[in-house]
Amino acid sequence: MNVDNSLPFYYFYGGTQDNNSHGGPSRTTSEMGIVNDDWFVTNGGDGYESAVDPTNPDIVYAQAQYGWLVRYDKKSGESIFIQPQPPAGEAYRWNWNTPLIISPHAPTRLYFAANKIFRSDDRGNTWKVISPDLTRRIDRNMLKVMGKIQSVDAVAKNASTSFYGNIVSLTESPKMENLIYAGTDDGLIQVTENAGDSRRTIDRFPGVPDTTYVSCLLASAHDPNVVYASFDAHKKADFKPYLLKSTDRGKTWISIAGNLPERGTVHAFAEDFINPDLLFAGTEFGIFFTIDGGKIWIQLKNGLPTIKVPDIVIQPRECDLVIATFGRGYYILDDYSPLRKLDEASLNKDYALLPVEDAWMFIPSGSKDSQGHANWYAPNPPVAATFTYYVKDEIKSRKDKRREVEQEDIKNKKDIRYPTMEDLIKEDEEQTAFLLFTITDERGDVIRKLKAPVSAGMNRITWDLRYPSVYPAYPEGDPFSNNQSGTLIMPGKYTVSLSLSVDGVITDLGLSQPFRAVLLNNTTLPASDMNDAVAFRRQVASLLQAIQASIRVTNDVESRIGHIRNALKNTTASTGTLLSQINQVEQQNRVLRKAMTGDESIAKRNENQPPSISERVDNIVWGYWRSTSDLTQTMRDQYEIAAGLFEPVLSALKEMVQKDLKAVEQSMDALQSPYTPGRLPVWKRE
Repeated sequence: MNVDNSLPFYYFYGGTQDNNSHGGPSRTTSEMGIVNDDWFVTNGGDGYESAVDPTNPDIVYAQAQYGWLVRYDKKSGESIFIQPQPPAGEAYRWNWNTPLIISPHAPTRLYFAANKIFRSDDRGNTWKVISPDLTRRIDRNMLKVMGKIQSVDAVAKNASTSFYGNIVSLTESPKMENLIYAGTDDGLIQVTENAGDSRRTIDRFPGVPDTTYVSCLLASAHDPNVVYASFDAHKKADFKPYLLKSTDRGKTWISIAGNLPERGTVHAFAEDFINPDLLFAGTEFGIFFTIDGGKIWIQLKNGLPTIKVPDIVIQPRECDLVIATFGRGYYILDDYSPLRKLDEASLNKDYALLPVEDAWMFIPSGSKDSQGHANWYAPNPPVAATFTYYVKDEIKSRKDKRREVEQEDIKNKKDIRYPTMEDLIKEDEEQTAFLLFTITDERGDVIRKLKAPVSAGMNRITWDLRYPSVYPAYPEGDPFSNNQSGTLIMPGKYTVSLSLSVDGVITDLGLSQPFRAVLLNNTTLPASDMNDAVAFRRQVASLLQAIQASIRVTNDVESRIGHIRNALKNTTASTGTLLSQINQVEQQNRVLRKAMTGDESIAKRNENQPPSISERVDNIVWGYWRSTSDLTQTMRDQYEIAAGLFEPVLSALKEMVQKDLKAVEQSMDALQSPYTPGRLPVWKRE
């Protein structure tokens, strides 16, 4: 598997067994996600490792089994066969999975390997053999299978398997040109420091059985003397994680397997390009990382199933960790850089807010409908700023703490302490603790607030780069739902800060991180003045908020009128005048609501009528909701019309509620009518 440097989103390439080599985007602008049609085949057969020119993402090198190598033109879809061919009378021994690398020192230079290493300096047009046979040259027919040497007539003997005695892993030091390491399937590591002119052979490794398959080699990006090696002994019924490190170019080795599970072969390895102690290991049962060079390993899960991870690659520009699995697809951990900040000191802090990557701003494109039952897709990352934070310990409620003490007493066969009623009342009235993320702009104005539970460990929360919703609020459901959003923000600089709320008391934790919201610039007609566009959207949002609130008020008035009519039936004093007054209020309420939402009688008969105030504003809002382009003059004209129509409606609504309705309710107080919503009881002790 490998990745390119395409902009704005990189592509990744790999292979699937019996299903070709292929490429696909790491994300798209589609709201549907990455779909079938986004993928393309780069080579047939059993797909395997690919490589991409780091300076030109249209040049892709793709493989099938036994080193069947092509150079694929992503722009045209053409491909040309470029596998090195032997001279007369010779046969190369290719592994089913053949190692291929592009030199980190020259983008046109390839290294490829069978039982020998090949070098091309012209993208595979010509090849030079730079090594002799680097294997032990063991006759595979002399090796015992199931405890004995098998007959030449054994069923499917040697069918659909790799030839034995070939190179299966290859790496060149990014720090020292021509320092190359090659690992073989029969347990050798060959080292050359001069591109093959001379070499050293290493055939013994501490703790590793002889002739064990060298599953991965990686020369360090930090130190020319450092190289890592992993070994796969599963064919010997040995599933231990063999992972070694050398600090002297392979002369001596130490194990860095640390606390990796005892059963879990290591297949792949990666090193962070900034922190040399941040390492990743792909094993038979998942992926692990270490922040101390291999002493302690921690499994990365977060939605990843328990599955074999045969390859890992890092996309440096985005700082993404991309992994290939055996049978479950590709997975991407977006921006793993927060792992660099993990150390003993930071893990001992109660809370940490880690650096924030710049956030792309764009409008996701529409989905592809009617694609049939075989339409598969993978979700895109959210169009959002991502905040990564660490919580040392979960905050437990009074009830949780009491129950823990009780369980401990029961375990120790002690009598539990029965809580007092005062204790139980405090439990019932305690507010749930939460973390509060406050986003501010360059002027320090608050743009958005987000809530998250106080969950122990590393966590993430996203902000969709929008202002909060201006629609009327309803009683809170999920306290940690942050999906009520309004119009887009301005591109620019922002800051997120972290606070903690415990039982209603909010404490500033003194943690903040700056970040930027950056336009993707993928529009044909971008806004000529983004400041003006956002200002107009905010202007419309203000009008929308007032209109929606006013509509809610008319609904509330209608409900209050219903309660008043019922209360007047149970009022013993004369209520004729009040009934007349409430009829007038009801009629006025209908007129005002009709102006804002339209005539329901006309609408339900599917007859035409002029746009209502709310319809005009809704058309503006939904018209620009999926755009970052200039706002149309029609939108601006509609705003002026809607604002002009709404001003007298709001004035009349205020007079109706604050004067007319209030007068009715005050008269009801005097008549000692039953309670209705919006009134306080009137009572004096006799």
